Amino acid sequence: MELGFGGTLLDGSVDLQKLKPELRAKIAAAVTMPDGGTDGQVLAKSGTGVVWTDPPASGGGGSIAVDPADPDYLVASGGGIAPDPADPDYLTFA
Repeated sequence: MELGFGGTLLDGSVDLQKLKPELRAKIAAAVTMPDGGTDGQVLAKSGTGVVWTDPPASGGGGSIAVDPADPDYLVASGGGIAPDPADPDYLTFA
């Protein structure tokens, strides 16, 4: 990626190497996946970051998984995620 002005990459993200070490450490701690988790659990936002939790019983979230029929593609279900009617090769929010 090419750098823009002030360490901001042209895609709008930030070059972390341009940040002060203490700020880089805080960002790394905030985005590190927590230890633990079991099959079927999902990551959920908490007051201090993210934690492993069981999904809601109502199935309120959507899921995206590898298509068992063709592992080069993803399939989605629930949570308002559906194939894009204009182009079924892409997903959209229903």
